[in-house]
Formats: sequence, structure tokens, C-alpha cells
Amino acid sequence: MPSRRLHDKLANLLLGDSFSEISGFMDKPYAVYRGRHRELRHDTAAILRILDERGVRPALAAWLHLVLDENRELKHDVEAAETLRRVSGSSERDV
Repeated sequence: MPSRRLHDKLANLLLGDSFSEISGFMDKPYAVYRGRHRELRHDTAAILRILDERGVRPALAAWLHLVLDENRELKHDVEAAETLRRVSGSSERDV
């Protein structure tokens, strides 16, 4: 399972904000359900709820959360992009 830090990095790289509270909402059931927590709040209904309550960018952050959870290879891409951004001295907006 990707870390909260990695979810925040991906959202920050692509949306300019970590939307950490969105990942927190989505993963809150982990404390009780552990690996099965993705059966809750990890679906289209959760994204639509966030869209309705918070707007487009937070809903995109929720969608990115799901994409990262399902694509283990993306983890390495996010880490590489963050490293390139840091080394080049560019900001998230420049990437």
C-alpha cells in the first residue's frame, strides 16, 4: 500500500496541493479494516461524494489516490518525478 506521503506527493506534483485530508478520509477505515479498507471509500461513489462536497480538484486527488493504490509501478514514477523536480530546482508549477 502506498504511503500517505506518496499520495501527497502525487497530488502535489499534478494538482499543486497535497490534498492530504482527502487521502486521510479515504484511508480512515484502515485503522479498523487493515488491508480490506479499500472496500470502503475506494470507488466511484466516494469520488462523486468528494466532488459534490469539495469540488473538482479534491475529487481529482481522490481519483489519483485510487490510481496510485492500483498501480504499483506508478509509485516509482512519482518518486522519480519528485527527485527530478528537486534536483532541477523547479517548482511543482514548472513540472
